[in-house]
Amino acid sequence: MEIDKFIKKSNDMFFPYIEKYIRNKSVLDVGCGSGLSALFLFKQVPCKIALTDIEDLRDKRVRNLPFKLASKNKLSYENDSFDVLIIQMILHHLKIDPVTFLKEAYRVTKEYIILIEEVLTEGIDVKEAMRIDKEVNKKLHPGLSSPVQRFFSEEEVKQFIKKAGLQIKKEDIVLVKGYLSFKVFILTKRAQGN
Repeated sequence: MEIDKFIKKSNDMFFPYIEKYIRNKSVLDVGCGSGLSALFLFKQVPCKIALTDIEDLRDKRVRNLPFKLASKNKLSYENDSFDVLIIQMILHHLKIDPVTFLKEAYRVTKEYIILIEEVLTEGIDVKEAMRIDKEVNKKLHPGLSSPVQRFFSEEEVKQFIKKAGLQIKKEDIVLVKGYLSFKVFILTKRAQGN
């Protein structure tokens, strides 16, 4: 299936950066969409995965994984419910303030937030990037309108992280020729007094 190949290829790009943080952990995939990304991760590394999104777009193959609907600004979980939250390519689609969104993620995680986000890089045609994003999302989530609200620079994303009370434990960049770069941030709750 074309979508499976696309998601697997995307997962393979990021897996080396996140694998050790999700191994044997409870993981919430925030903005899971079809849930296939979580399913493929689950097949690669032992972890306990749950899914959440503002709409139920799950593929039939992930219907057995725990799922809860989220509102636009609230996750339906108690404080410190999961060891790790994965937030993959969500910030540029948000209709709410990214800081508010990250604060809510902070509330629900015990250990880490893995934030994977497309970031603006020099020389990128933003209109073309928006067109590509729209086409990809049309294939991944047929019938869902999820337009890009705004792409952010790496510095803007770092400011959101800081304002949300998180700190960057590790960061990596994954370059994609002719497109936005992908940043992988491993985030932790800021130590008291920092």
